[in-house]
Amino acid sequence: MNIDKCVFKASDVRESDFFLINNVGIPSTVLMENASVKCSLLISEKVKPESVLIMTGNGNNGGDGYAVARNLYLSDINVVIASLSEPVSEACKINRKICENLGISIITPENFSAISRVKFDTFVDAGFGSGFNGELPEHVLKINKFVSGRKVIKVAIDNVSGLNLESGAVSEGTLPADITIAVGAYKKGYFTNAGLRYSGKIYLVDIGLIFEEDAEYWRIFEKTDFMLPDRKHFFHKGAAGKVAVMGGSRKYTGAPLLSSSAAFNAGAGYVYCLLPGDLKNCNFYRPGEIIFEYTEKKDIKKTIDFLNEKVDTLLAGPGTDFEYDRKYWLELFKGLKNKNIIIDADLFKILSPADLKIKGNNFILTPHIVEFAEFIKKDYKKMDIIKEFEAFAKKYPDLFLILKKPGTLISYKGQKFVIPRIADSLAHAGTGDVLAGIIAGFCAQSQALNAEVVLSAVFAHVYTALRLSEKKFTGSITPTDIILNMGEYVYELR
Repeated sequence: MNIDKCVFKASDVRESDFFLINNVGIPSTVLMENASVKCSLLISEKVKPESVLIMTGNGNNGGDGYAVARNLYLSDINVVIASLSEPVSEACKINRKICENLGISIITPENFSAISRVKFDTFVDAGFGSGFNGELPEHVLKINKFVSGRKVIKVAIDNVSGLNLESGAVSEGTLPADITIAVGAYKKGYFTNAGLRYSGKIYLVDIGLIFEEDAEYWRIFEKTDFMLPDRKHFFHKGAAGKVAVMGGSRKYTGAPLLSSSAAFNAGAGYVYCLLPGDLKNCNFYRPGEIIFEYTEKKDIKKTIDFLNEKVDTLLAGPGTDFEYDRKYWLELFKGLKNKNIIIDADLFKILSPADLKIKGNNFILTPHIVEFAEFIKKDYKKMDIIKEFEAFAKKYPDLFLILKKPGTLISYKGQKFVIPRIADSLAHAGTGDVLAGIIAGFCAQSQALNAEVVLSAVFAHVYTALRLSEKKFTGSITPTDIILNMGEYVYELR
């Protein structure tokens, strides 16, 4: 198991720590020293601080903070400690005492007003660890408010105080970090929307934790895992895969066109764009490389026959705006054989997961979080993303789920992945249509449904957006920019 690629439940990480201490016999102070040395070196390397304010709690996370304070102090860095309360854990008590013996300044709650006189360029948060659950106490909120008004680098040891690493929920008044140092292992709570927003750039320090080979974890998918579809065996356009994009409506004519262009630019040999028959005479741009066909609701057999004969991958839903009802889609899917079917957009509002238990086809789902909540009949505002994602993966292992969000989550046949990349340039209408088209194009070129190829399609989408962000204002990057530039940027990854 490559710990650098694994993401665990926070409670599983704590259990591994407990096992080393109580079963293997490694003292908690030894683990703490190992962690603190690596954290201190990372802070020195990445931040290069000259003066540091460290907020410490009373448990082992606070103990890490005291040990980091001592290491930085012995490296000739000015250090002041803001202690939230008296240490409770034995390791925390030991490291607090060492700091006192060294003469490191420690400010206690009854004298927190003195913090306003402290000069520091770096704030280290070692207040609450991976077990945090609830609301932040008032004196922590005061420190956070004070620090937030200063131009300093903010570093969290294992966790930002206020972030629940089990659910990814965040407490009011939580101070976002620029850097979070994941001690021992990555935790799933880092990769929720709030977790990514508040954790900043996440670095891992390995302290030798042991996990069972069959432990439940997500795998991080990064650029070193990227793979392009294998085109070596392609000799002509007919062998490079055939995609049909079926959707569109008078309200949303652009969505299926974006998906079709994306599929073509992603390498599909043929792309058919199937639009409702009443759009036949609409005056909209029709890219010359896309083959346009028109469907009639009353003649579904003709559409089924066309798809079975002409294509191997169907993208269903972009811009459909309920043009076709649930009964139509189910009849269509049941009539298709041996297809990769990508489900997108409004289809999540009219279908359920149970509807897609149709043998003979592979279903790839691409909902964003709100669509996912509607699909599984949950309240988006109250939904525990981690819990619902894992429950879906367990209940529907044969459905390939791509849960679109900052840090996309993916599940298929018992495997779970996270792509920990955020691109604000994707905050445009139409970028989801482009992603679905890229997935369709990659799938069409694969001999069979290949999880790595699908993950690579998702990565290609966000990577292209990030590379474009290096050259221009992210707000001006359009879905068409992603389509036109993807080929150049993913070629860097081959």
